[in-house]
Amino acid sequence: MGRSVPRSGNESRIEANIYAERAIDAATKLQRPLQAIAMEFRYRLRRTPLLLPVRHFNSPHLSQLLDETQRGIFAEINPVEFIRTACDRFLHVHPFTFRGRKKKTGSFDSPLGVRFTVTGRNIFHGTRRTDEGKGHTDTCFLAARIRLGGYFEGGFHYDCSRGTSKYCVKFRNCHDAESYYIGNPHLNVFPHDFIL
Repeated sequence: MGRSVPRSGNESRIEANIYAERAIDAATKLQRPLQAIAMEFRYRLRRTPLLLPVRHFNSPHLSQLLDETQRGIFAEINPVEFIRTACDRFLHVHPFTFRGRKKKTGSFDSPLGVRFTVTGRNIFHGTRRTDEGKGHTDTCFLAARIRLGGYFEGGFHYDCSRGTSKYCVKFRNCHDAESYYIGNPHLNVFPHDFIL
């Protein structure tokens, strides 16, 4: 059992100062890495692999990228460069490819041949409804906007397709409920594996 914390007098002020110094130190150490993540999501939203849905993309390289970023970013002197280097390693295996007539639309291809096409800013959709419904929890909605401590644009998702026919798949969603989904022709898959 730990020691009791003094609640009054000079000892309590000393203890409060120690806690405050530790909190400020921890916040200072978090500031640069979290700013780097926020910058990645703001300026490279459509090209960063850090927002690919883990379950649906189903690549050990994505899991490795997220794990490496989460573990390593806080020890780095230049977290922006660290993120870029880690993402570049991922892109050697799963390149971001521009497609379409004008080469303005980009996508990632999963190991199973599912194309994750990034949508244009003006067609984001899928914002939170007022009711949770279908088993969704607050954790689902929080994960829909935050990854690795960084906040990203609401409604951001990937148009997922495979081949030229309707994309159909049986899959676990953001809270592990398994369902069969039929795209028309694609499915909208969000970074936290919510499927619409």
